[in-house]
Amino acid sequence: MEQELNTNFFESVSRHNLERFHSECLCWLFNNNKKLTSEWVKEIISKKSTENNLEIEIDSIEVFTEVEQIDIVLIYKKKGNNEEYYGIIIENKVKANEHLIKLKKTNLLSNFQEGDELSQTEYYYYRNFATKEISNKNEKVILNLIDVVKPKTSGKKKNKNIKEKKYIDITKDKLKYIFLVPNKIQNIKDDLKELVKDQDFYDFEKLNIWNNEKTEFENPWETYTYIELANFLSNNIDKITDSVDLPGNNFFTKTYIDFLKKEFNKSVDLDNYNSNIYGKIEYMKFLRAAIYNKLNSECKELNKNGNVEAKSSKSGDPLFNIIISKDVFLEGFIINKFELGLQVQGITNKIYISAGKDYETTKFDKNQKNEYQKQVEKKLNDIIDKDNKKFKFLFSTKIGLLKENKNVTKTFYSFSFNFEDSKLSIEKKVYYLSDLVNQIYDIYNKTSFTSTLESNSKLSK
Repeated sequence: MEQELNTNFFESVSRHNLERFHSECLCWLFNNNKKLTSEWVKEIISKKSTENNLEIEIDSIEVFTEVEQIDIVLIYKKKGNNEEYYGIIIENKVKANEHLIKLKKTNLLSNFQEGDELSQTEYYYYRNFATKEISNKNEKVILNLIDVVKPKTSGKKKNKNIKEKKYIDITKDKLKYIFLVPNKIQNIKDDLKELVKDQDFYDFEKLNIWNNEKTEFENPWETYTYIELANFLSNNIDKITDSVDLPGNNFFTKTYIDFLKKEFNKSVDLDNYNSNIYGKIEYMKFLRAAIYNKLNSECKELNKNGNVEAKSSKSGDPLFNIIISKDVFLEGFIINKFELGLQVQGITNKIYISAGKDYETTKFDKNQKNEYQKQVEKKLNDIIDKDNKKFKFLFSTKIGLLKENKNVTKTFYSFSFNFEDSKLSIEKKVYYLSDLVNQIYDIYNKTSFTSTLESNSKLSK
């Protein structure tokens, strides 16, 4: 117990919301250490630039968090140009992966259609407007991140209690985009490179999700790791100063930088999933890309009937699903899809049959849920041995024992298993899991699903 309580301030409070915690800490650090921040800005803007960062002088630095879902926005001017603002957009990922944003009429972007899904980094780049209102002493600052500057009229003071409005417009060509992550995969062995040499599902340098076929521009995001940031700040520690207005600034800044160096000092280890809690996301991205790459080369039709998703789970372990979905007629029901697939979550794997996505948005009473499940059972007669409650698959013995799970919410049948060899190499995992998906896929596509069950459900078309 004593050991658990013996943590420093940053270790203790960062547990509750890692991303927001670090966003706020970095915002505080950047705002209160302008000389140090100026050096980091010069480092960032000098990348892929013809400008000499030693000759650039940075001025008027201000940093904000949560600008319409953007984690951190840093704005600045270059000395000698008091008119133009520039900015750095930071998408902060700690123990999570990007989620997809489905476009609706309210957030529709040019060149995209309603229903299209974009990653967070795609969406933040392509949307044409993001704004934040900041109240200062005598003025209200409206920060706009936009495609094109449109003339605005500043509000006039009507009386001393009404603040004057000041607009700061920063166009896309004046912005840099940083994807801040805990780790990158370093020094991938040649035999592992072979697993992903033909894939385009994962960019090992950028790490964010960016679909070049769907988007107009090449990926504009630069990936920066926490350890790179911590090392840079540490190497420029002489730029930190205490002041009358900021007593203790030096101590807290140095303590936070030391915490970052300690917390994020491990690299991703593809030989050991559990070697680094912050490297698990990248390990799973690699495994997902390698499995998908193998399946794509062996079974071209899988691209049409299934997709692979990665996300963080409530347990803290990242997961991805390989889903096979087919239209199946269910008598009397609007919903006509269900999912059969494989879920990989950390070191645990699960074969499952569950209701389709429409199930979550459709209202059922208890009797209707039971009837829906009976319909699915009837359709799956060729796949499930109902008496023994087993899947009719000839699984490789290497995957270990199947453990039946209780039915939960929309999952009708699921069986979990861990590999018999707990230290199984990632190459072997790719081989066994790909083989398993191929078996599921083959049996699924040989099933006619012609059985029907009479239904009195009111959920009809």
